[in-house]
Formats: sequence, C-alpha cells, structure tokens
Amino acid sequence: ALGAAAADLLASTIEGLVAITGSAAYSEASARIGIAPDTIIDAADFEAISTAATTASVAPIGIKDVAIALAVAFTDAVTIFGGKLTTTGDARIESGVDQTVNALADTNDLKGPCESVAVSVAISHSTAHVTDQADLKIGGKLRVTATTLDHNRTGARSAAGENGSVGVALAV
Repeated sequence: ALGAAAADLLASTIEGLVAITGSAAYSEASARIGIAPDTIIDAADFEAISTAATTASVAPIGIKDVAIALAVAFTDAVTIFGGKLTTTGDARIESGVDQTVNALADTNDLKGPCESVAVSVAISHSTAHVTDQADLKIGGKLRVTATTLDHNRTGARSAAGENGSVGVALAV
C-alpha cells in the first residue's frame, strides 16, 4: 500500500509537470545626451537631462500544478558634457532611471502537488559626467547628478488545497 501511494504521488508529480503555465516580460529603455568637446553654449540657464523609464510585469495564474513568472527590465540613461558652457544662471547636467519589475506566480491544485516560481531581474545604469575636456563658467549653481529608482515586487504562491499533497513556492 505504501509503494502504491508513493507510485501514485510520483505519477501525479510527473503528470503535473506537463501542466505548466508560464509567462515572461522583457522591457528596455535607453536615453543618451552627449555634448561634444567642440560645442560652445552661452545661456542664461542650461539643462541637459536624460531620463529612461521602463516596466516589466507578469503574473501567470496556474490553475493546476506549475506556474512560472519571469520579468526582466534593463534601463540606461547617460548624460555626458564635454563642451564649453557659460551661463549667467544655473546649470544642470543630470541622468535618471526609473524601473519597475513585477513578477508574481500563483498556482493551486486541489488534488496533487503544485509549484510556483517567480524570478525578477533588474539592471540599471545612470551616468551624469562632465569630462576633463569640458570648460564650465557657471554664474549660479551647478548640479551634476545621476539617480536610480528601482521598484521590485517578486512573489510566488502555491496552494495545494485540502486534498493536495505538497505546495512549493520560490521567489528570486
């Protein structure tokens, strides 16, 4: 009887692996500003601001056995100033990235084992750079900033139910 129960559990698990619900999302955003060394700018105020924003969101719901969610976001913003800048007021040289990654996997099986796996990957790069060749004469305030704002939600839920044998959830 114990061998039959183990065989039934193994057969149910193998059968369950065939019933896979999965989703993936990939999002990429890039922004670049480059001011060359031979550029001459005279201004009251000056702003060079690159911004990139992206969202990768996925939430599969497996009605049986296995649910897999994968969300990947790549965000890149670069502002490089290498020219000559003269202002009577303020100058801003900035870059910023804002990315949202949302991976949720949910499954349930009232009879047998069920598994959920959620993976999120967020890669961001933000650079604000004044080169050695730049010549700045700023009459007011100079602001050089690079910012990164990450929003990440990764979750996995697995409910085996009243008659279910095993529920496994993994979020990375």
